[in-house]
Amino acid sequence: MKVIISTRHEQNQHGDWVDSLESAYTTYLSQFGIELVLYTNMREVLENDFDGISGLILSGGGNVDPKIYGDTLECSDTSEYRDALEAKLLKLAIDLDIPVLGICRGMQFINVYFNGKLSLNNSIEGIEKYHQSVGIHDILIGDKRLS
Repeated sequence: MKVIISTRHEQNQHGDWVDSLESAYTTYLSQFGIELVLYTNMREVLENDFDGISGLILSGGGNVDPKIYGDTLECSDTSEYRDALEAKLLKLAIDLDIPVLGICRGMQFINVYFNGKLSLNNSIEGIEKYHQSVGIHDILIGDKRLS
């Protein structure tokens, strides 16, 4: 089974933009016979890329640009290229009726794509301290907290 997966898009210590994916995705999903097709953030999205694809994973890492959902907070770990790419991938997956899984940032992006909002803790200095890249995240849906 082949599944498209998005990648992180962040600047390295030299200021160069780098696409990456944690090896844990491949290690875990390969146990179930899932072959990941990595989508870099500067790639053009074409419908025929979805031929033979069974699903789409929007991976974790980084933040969705707050401007997309109407927040004015400045955020240094966003990528307009990733946001644009994932919007195109998600639209095409929906149009083709292909299942989508959002992991951490990926689920946040799906929420924003469908005009949802994200709550940022504006009292924390800088969003970099707000986002935890390792560990388990609680989520709040309505008034229900899920861990």
